[in-house]
Amino acid sequence: MKPRSRQAFTLLEIMIALAILGSSLVVVLTSIFHSLEMYRVAKETVIAGFLAQEKFTELRTAKTGVGIGDYRDGVFEHFSRYHWSYRVDKVSLEPLVPTVPGLRRIEVQVTWDEHPRRHVQVISYVPDKELLPGRP
Repeated sequence: MKPRSRQAFTLLEIMIALAILGSSLVVVLTSIFHSLEMYRVAKETVIAGFLAQEKFTELRTAKTGVGIGDYRDGVFEHFSRYHWSYRVDKVSLEPLVPTVPGLRRIEVQVTWDEHPRRHVQVISYVPDKELLPGRP
């Protein structure tokens, strides 16, 4: 009697193959969704960085000048999800030097999303002579 040649897979082999395929699909799909989320966060962060830089440039070239102690906030006109705020302080290096004459610290912050709140911050030190006169 001749041995029978095997021509089909057993049910157990098919079930193991499906389990491996299913596990692999879960890992691949999770990676894809994670990558899409990271892309979204990176894109929003780049937009916020450009908006912060734009607001900073706007402050440096403002015709009314930027006064020490100024604090303002608002929403970008074409990017309503993004909120901006800025603060101007006199540079202080206490206790060594009480204040540095003619130097201002400008901090611009752009925030977006509600949970978790994300932000980008631009801080620069600008000599008074680079700012247009208008306020002390």
